[in-house]
Amino acid sequence: MSLIMHWLHLVAVVAWIGGLTYILLVVAPVALSIDPATRATIAPRLVRRFLTLVWISVVLLLGTGLYRVFAVQQMWTATAWFSSGYGHILLTKLVLSLLLFGIAGHLTFASYPKLRAHMEEHAMSPAPVACTTCIRMMRKARRMLKLAWVIGLLIILLAARLRGA
Repeated sequence: MSLIMHWLHLVAVVAWIGGLTYILLVVAPVALSIDPATRATIAPRLVRRFLTLVWISVVLLLGTGLYRVFAVQQMWTATAWFSSGYGHILLTKLVLSLLLFGIAGHLTFASYPKLRAHMEEHAMSPAPVACTTCIRMMRKARRMLKLAWVIGLLIILLAARLRGA
C-alpha cells in the first residue's frame, strides 16, 4: 500500500509541476500572438482543464501525503514534528504546499472567473490583437504561475532531502 501511495504522490506532483512548466514554456509565450477570437475560445477551456488537473493533484497530494506522514512515518506527536530535522523539513514542505494551494485557490476562484468574463467579451465583439486587459491578465497569471513553479521546485528539493534523511 505504501508503494502505491508513494507512486500516486509522485504522479500528482509531476502532473501539477509538469503542467505548470508546459504552460510557462509553451502556452504563455504564444498566447498573446493568437488572434483574440481564437484566444477567447481556447484560453478559458485550457485554464479550466489545467485547474481541474491541479485540484485532482491537490486531493491526491493531501491524501497520499497524510497517509505517508501518519501511517508510514508515524509522526503522531508534536515532538516528532518539532524535535527532528526530518520534522522541520516536513513542516517547511507543508507550509510551502499550503502557499501553493493558496495560489491555486486564487487562480481558481479569483483570476479564472475574471478571465472567463473578459474572454466572453472578446467572443461577442472584435477586440484588438494587443488587448491591454488581456496583456495585464496574462502577465499577472504568468507571475503567479512562475511563483507556483518556484515553490513547487522548492518542495521537490525538500522532498528529495527527506528521502535522504
